[in-house]
Amino acid sequence: MINRLRLASGIGCAFLASSVVYAATSDSKDNPLGARCEGTDAKKLQKKEISKVDGGRKIQKHDVAPKVKLQESISKARELCEQVRVKHGLPGLTIAVTVNGKLVYDEGFGYADVENNVKMEPNVIMRIASISKSMTTAMLAKLMEEDKINIDLPVQTYLPNFPQKEVDGMPVVITTRHLLSHLSGIRHYKKKGEKEKEKNDESEMSLKEYLLKEKFDSIEKSMELFINDELHHIPGTKYLYSSHAWTVVAGIIEKLAETPFPKHAKSMFNYWGLKNTHLDEHEPLIYSRARYYSRNKHGKLINAPYVDNSYKWSGGGFLSNVHDLTQFANMLLYCYQRQDRDRRVSPTCELGLPKKPYLDNDTVKKLWTGDPRTLQKNNPDFLYGLGFVVGDIMRKCMYCKERDLVTIHHSGAAVGASSILALAFPKNFQVGCDTVDCRGCDNRSYQWSDDERKIQEIKAASDVKGIAVAMITNLTDVSLGNTAHEIANLFKWLI
Repeated sequence: MINRLRLASGIGCAFLASSVVYAATSDSKDNPLGARCEGTDAKKLQKKEISKVDGGRKIQKHDVAPKVKLQESISKARELCEQVRVKHGLPGLTIAVTVNGKLVYDEGFGYADVENNVKMEPNVIMRIASISKSMTTAMLAKLMEEDKINIDLPVQTYLPNFPQKEVDGMPVVITTRHLLSHLSGIRHYKKKGEKEKEKNDESEMSLKEYLLKEKFDSIEKSMELFINDELHHIPGTKYLYSSHAWTVVAGIIEKLAETPFPKHAKSMFNYWGLKNTHLDEHEPLIYSRARYYSRNKHGKLINAPYVDNSYKWSGGGFLSNVHDLTQFANMLLYCYQRQDRDRRVSPTCELGLPKKPYLDNDTVKKLWTGDPRTLQKNNPDFLYGLGFVVGDIMRKCMYCKERDLVTIHHSGAAVGASSILALAFPKNFQVGCDTVDCRGCDNRSYQWSDDERKIQEIKAASDVKGIAVAMITNLTDVSLGNTAHEIANLFKWLI
């Protein structure tokens, strides 16, 4: 069931980050195309033919290939969404795609609430699960820039009450870097030794700890779940995914910010302009929040069990929608691609959003650099950085050939929801024209349609270059990663 499709006429107004988070480009009445500066071979941008009108005066007549190509890309993206929806029997699915910071496609499929026949829309808010880790990393990164933390020091430097850990009777050191890259040895939802006792086909979602219903009033209370458990390995030697490790990260942020983590997180959501991102709290009324679903052993759709995710705010306890996720991604992409020499202040900083890039580009590079120690034998194109996965999961080998695009992503799996946020962008981005008002282009005699002009504005964007894809479904245990990366590939011609 398809509810809504926003074509290029909505590009540039629906995505706040395109005009607020970073310096926005501007339209030009004299040259609405403005896609390339003087000297650029315009034939590479548009196919043209010459015709005679008005007494022999020559004008350029452009074909509408880019407009058709955009429609084709959107149509193929919709087909991929329908395929994954039918394959997994998703009750609902949302998607948003931005290119160079501008929204090119968003849509809702199916139902946000099956029982009450409420259609799914792109603005619907759902659990984003482990994408919360990426947002938490962005919070900590600011403290790194402010020299409030050295992530290579023992965690006891910032949390004195954290116990000294041992492995095989030998003392070991856990650093914040270990926590951020899943190298700490802190368990996930199974204690060391429990794996052999569990059935091989048991889903993580059925584990007792995943289904906690108790409300945890503090980070300290949450850490009591695992803080005294045995480590799985010596910190820094192996990769072991651990949401509990991120509760320790939340404790460090809380200590350094001198603010309870839930309050600090809410303030950061507001600072980033993410108006639809929240803590996964049961009591507050959160408008446009979806219902969550799972399937029983017979494959029948059922309501997902009630859970309280307060024990893992930072590791998987945030709510959001696809628009906020792409805005968050583009905010970081702007920081990454902005050079140190370029410290522009956005002239259109409305709604109280950040006037300057949130982070230095060197900081984001640290977040998006994969740690070789996280390399997986069964997935050679996966490296975990600091709160982000580095590598294109569509590729078989990271080192087989040179990449044309850098890929960053994080997926999420929660009770009643699954999510993915993926970024693809040029390895070496060079800023072209500062605005879309590039004098000297040879196409000012052609009257562009709104759709065509928007396409050229996307291609000419000088503030960010890249594709962001966000997808969320209200069903447990669904893999969306391959679909998101396939959809990103459909739009890379616009970069």
